[in-house]
Amino acid sequence: MEWNRAIAVDFSLPTPSCERLNNCSGRGNCTDLNFCVCKSGSYGFNCSLDFPLRFEPPIINAMYSDTIEDVPAQLYLSAFVPDFENNSYTKNFTLKLIIHEISEGMAFSKGNRSGDRIVLEPSDFGDIWMIPQKDFSGLARFNITAIVSTPIETKAVSRHIEINITAVADVPFLNVSVPCHHWNSSEKLIPVFLEAHLNDQDGSENLAIVFSGLPTGYRLVHVNGTSLVNRSNTRAPQDAPRLFISINETLKPFVLRVIATAAERFNGDQANQTADVNVTFCVTCEAVNNCSKHGSCIEVNTCDCDSGFKGSLDCSTVSCEEVNSCTGRGNCTGPNFCTCEDGYKSVGCSQGN
Repeated sequence: MEWNRAIAVDFSLPTPSCERLNNCSGRGNCTDLNFCVCKSGSYGFNCSLDFPLRFEPPIINAMYSDTIEDVPAQLYLSAFVPDFENNSYTKNFTLKLIIHEISEGMAFSKGNRSGDRIVLEPSDFGDIWMIPQKDFSGLARFNITAIVSTPIETKAVSRHIEINITAVADVPFLNVSVPCHHWNSSEKLIPVFLEAHLNDQDGSENLAIVFSGLPTGYRLVHVNGTSLVNRSNTRAPQDAPRLFISINETLKPFVLRVIATAAERFNGDQANQTADVNVTFCVTCEAVNNCSKHGSCIEVNTCDCDSGFKGSLDCSTVSCEEVNSCTGRGNCTGPNFCTCEDGYKSVGCSQGN
């Protein structure tokens, strides 16, 4: 006799339970293996943390370009942690950029300064301007450090930045004046008052001053104590306020051109300032009695006489130009005043009696 027996076995899986994990802190799902799969932004074996137990070092994103003297350089600065969402940056997780080892006089358009460091918060990430010290040229150097930290861990990476600032010459200061020369003076030296200096503040420039336009036979004379250094159409010493134009005869008016050139010693860049000065006679009228106080001296010994005094070069003789010169029927006896012949009247003797 044979007997057949069958046994039914229920292999249903047990209900997952994460009670020992605080039910994933309400921030994750309990798996069949009784461990938590955390939602985005939650970390830890029971999803109770706002930050991961371990994370990668931050990555610095830095883009920048070179610039020229006295022009800010544009940069793009940011940092991030790989495989870590930005929305997970909470009060328990901090990410900052520190700009440090800054060159003297350097400034930045964003961030909080603390001593010789600039601290950039994530809200400061992005475009930022670096303002170099005035007149600085060469390599502007500084370091950038990204620091990420949680209550249990801190990681940092650094990057060295060099921005080349091309030297550009500053336009120098130049002021030149030459007093007028008296028409009957026997003096053969005409003073030149010169003030010139560099506007550059870092000492990287040289200054040269060039005179031109001197007529043939004229010389530029530098008086240094008792010695005279004769030059013509050439460079003058920077510290030479006592300059003279030496003439060998009666002055022939001309235009003196003075060019001050600032040149960068590092790359030869130049900037010029030019002054054109009239070297001429003083406008005086001594030879014509200073216009007899009846006119204006418009050129050397040349008068523009007032109305009624145009009868002579020195404005000493009355005239009657405004009354038609008495119409030829009278005598001019005062400024625009006629004494008419018999039979004529009116101001200009134009009417008969």
